[in-house]
Parts: sequence; C-alpha cells; structure tokens
Amino acid sequence: VMYYTRKDQELWTNVMARALYGTGVRKGDIMMNIYGYYLFTGGLGFHYGGARVGATVIPWGIGRTEALIEALRDYKATVITGTPSYDYYIGELIKKMGIDPEKELSLRISVPGAETWTEEMRRRIEEWLGLKAHGGGARMMYGLTEMYGPGMATECEYECGMHVWMDYYYPEIVDPDTGEPLGPDEQGELVLTNLVAEAMPLIRYRTRDITRLIYDPCECGRKAFPRMPGVLGRVDDAFSYKGTKIYPSAIAERLMKFDEVQEFQIVFDKTVMPYRLLVRVEVPAEKRSPQLKEAILNEIDKAVFVRPELEFVDVGSLPRWEGKAKRVVKLE
Repeated sequence: VMYYTRKDQELWTNVMARALYGTGVRKGDIMMNIYGYYLFTGGLGFHYGGARVGATVIPWGIGRTEALIEALRDYKATVITGTPSYDYYIGELIKKMGIDPEKELSLRISVPGAETWTEEMRRRIEEWLGLKAHGGGARMMYGLTEMYGPGMATECEYECGMHVWMDYYYPEIVDPDTGEPLGPDEQGELVLTNLVAEAMPLIRYRTRDITRLIYDPCECGRKAFPRMPGVLGRVDDAFSYKGTKIYPSAIAERLMKFDEVQEFQIVFDKTVMPYRLLVRVEVPAEKRSPQLKEAILNEIDKAVFVRPELEFVDVGSLPRWEGKAKRVVKLE
C-alpha cells in the first residue's frame, strides 16, 4: 500500500514525465498503456506521465491481446508499455497473425518494466514489434510502489543502464546478508530513500532487488544521474541447489542466447531427495538435437556452476503472461 498527498501525485507525475521523455516519448505520440489500472501503480503512473509529456494515452490495461494488436494498428500507436513478458507475447502473436510490424504498425518505443529481462529478450521485442525500423527501441523502466511507483529509473536512447533520478531518490547498494554498504560498481541489494515524499517518506528501504550502480558518464549527457543495469535478480528469488546459490535470471540470460528457445520454465523440486532442478524449454521439433541440448546445458553450467535436467517441450505448451511472468516454479 502506498499513500499520496496531492503534492506527491504532482511530483510522481513530473518524474514519470521525465522518465518517459528520457526513453524517447514526445508530445504527439500515441501511447498504448497496457499496465493494469487496478490496485497497481503501473497503469496510473504511466497514464499521468504520458499525459504530462503531451502524448495521447490509450488506457487499455491488461488482456484481450489479439484485439490489442488490432488497436495498435488502427490507432497507429507509437509507444507501448507493459511487462517484458507481455511485450514478448504480443510480438509472438503479431508473427502468428501474419502482421508485418514494420509496414503495418507504427510502434517506435516500448517501455517495459515490473520484472527482469535479458538483452536477448530486448532484441526480440525490438525486432518483433518493429521498433528499430521506426527509429526507436525497447527502454526499460524501474520503480516500486514504495517509491511512488514506476519512474524511479529509466533507460535513455543509448540503452546502457537506467538513470536514477537522484533529486528524487537516494540509492545505496548493500550486502544482502550483512547490510553493510558496498563500493561503486559492486553488486548487491538496492536500498532506496525517497527524498521528496510527504505521505510516506521511506528511509533506507530495502528493495530485495540485486543490482549495482554505474557512475561512468553516459553518452546522453545526464552526468548527474548514475545508472543501474537493471535488476539482476531478487534476494528472495535465489535458491540453493547442490551447495550453490542460484539466481533464476542467470539461467534465463543464458537460455535466451539461443534463437531456437521460444519460452522456458525453471522447476525447483524440494519434494524429492535429492532435490531436483529441471529446465523446460520450448524448441520447435525440427530444431531439437543432442548437440543443442548439450550447448544449452554448457551455457547454464557456466552461469550457475550446476547442470540441471533439461527437457525440450512443444512450442506453445508453456504458459504466457499478460502481466508479470512466473517462469520459476518451486515445489516444497
């Protein structure tokens, strides 16, 4: 739960407008907002910020995905929001519907957020939505309800980390086990202080998100605002297997390097002894081979130092998400 005074709402609107402008959204853009408008800050935050920039905001929300794609074409939307998983799913459906995104859609900017992604997911979203062909790209935004909502940090057109708005928020990186501060460029848990909030001014709030801060200047010139490369994992997502702490995001990054992999699911089963780690990957039947399986397992081993079981499954057999993805299944 987050509380807002009227001034808080105005401040949040302003920082969201700044964040969206940083991604490339401009006055005259048509923004299809596919974050939820229920008890979730995403929908309202993007709506307020988009309107403040001067964009026309279509309050679509979540669901009716095929109709959404038709609306993207009919309304000539230039910006789309949503989680990376939902943008990815929309891209899959666009291909299945036989739509050429470069010729039939007008999308230029995607502003995903609310979950982790990989660079390969970014590349596929940009390709499947036709973003690069229209001079834009997919630019991640970060936020959390306890810090107003989305807008705390966002990528610029150089897509090399999200700028943290230091005049609103003070970030720190600490050791997730001891709470001790870590040095520049060290990876740890993100701790945030909201410097401007009136109704709910949280101080040194532990986000449980794992990241680091980059102080090298960005080509865009925003020298006052350090960057974070995204959420590399969550403290409470990690699990121990064969004596190794595993972040599912590390496995995801390696899986998505393979063009053959369409979707995946990680199953950690503690109901059996010894514990079982299974990775299911969607791969078209004609592209499956022992060599591909071995290559995928080697990549996972490099990332997390264990070799799970790997199972090829049919394309379309794993769940798809219109909100935050749940690719990790823990059985206890």
